[in-house]
Amino acid sequence: MNRELLAMSGRLLYGHRWQATMARVLGVSRRTMVNWAKGAGGPGAPHVTEIKRALATRRNSIEMLLRKL
Repeated sequence: MNRELLAMSGRLLYGHRWQATMARVLGVSRRTMVNWAKGAGGPGAPHVTEIKRALATRRNSIEMLLRKL
């Protein structure tokens, strides 16, 4: 996952101050998240899987709400 996709995912899931929250959810330090956001390395496969799971959960919640509207 490149830094652009990481940032897009973070903003969609947690808003503009996404780095601290995403770091906590993924169980990494905030410094690690900042480094990933700068493009220095990136999340490994287990972290990417967790991000995908969170995005899918958000999508499902939005779809459920849309059906109710």
